[in-house]
Amino acid sequence: MEYKKALWAMERFIFPGPYSLTRPNKNLEWISYHIPKTAGSSLRVSLEKSFSSVRVFEAYATTGAGALSKGEQIWIPRKCKVIHGHFRPHANHQVMFPNARRIVWVRDPVARIHSLVRHLLQTQGSHPQYQLIYELYISKGISSVDEIVFDMISNRTLPVLTETYSRFFNYSPISEFEFVGSVHKYKQDLIRLSKLLGRPLQESFKNIRGSMQHIPNHNILKPFLQDEYNIIADYL
Repeated sequence: MEYKKALWAMERFIFPGPYSLTRPNKNLEWISYHIPKTAGSSLRVSLEKSFSSVRVFEAYATTGAGALSKGEQIWIPRKCKVIHGHFRPHANHQVMFPNARRIVWVRDPVARIHSLVRHLLQTQGSHPQYQLIYELYISKGISSVDEIVFDMISNRTLPVLTETYSRFFNYSPISEFEFVGSVHKYKQDLIRLSKLLGRPLQESFKNIRGSMQHIPNHNILKPFLQDEYNIIADYL
């Protein structure tokens, strides 16, 4: 990791120009959109092993995710083949990276929310999403993952966390992505992605806590997220 950072820092010093609508990057082959808690960390490791870590650029909060979500210019290494991270689709991506195809993975909505809340409560810290949960629940003595998830979904207290697919695919319909994988069919969909990439992908396990572990009230909560299920049902 340190080697990669040092290498990219040197390259950026020599070639500082960002890629934009007027200066597209035609070398990038794949844009991998990581929706939180859809096995994105595991996929990143697999991509790095396949392409080499210096060919996979991670776009997260401090490395350009915000700019990508807005369709703004961004610096990436010249020989980068994959961008992977937490950013939204934008029409400008297809202009800035005209030869890149798009990847996204999905997960059962209730299971994804449950996993996200559990993760945030375990890691805590200053993450903005944890702060939302802290102010609404933790500070009032409510710390049970199951109780928080039930209230979030049934009472729509935090739609920014529960209506993820509606918001994400509002920018680009799911049908327009060249690859959509399911966390619940991870192994077989990874093989399918490998064939599309034209290169082997080694299955990796990072931040995995069970894609469909027992979730209390799962069937009760599903109707509250019907719009979410309607978007991804054909891909689960």
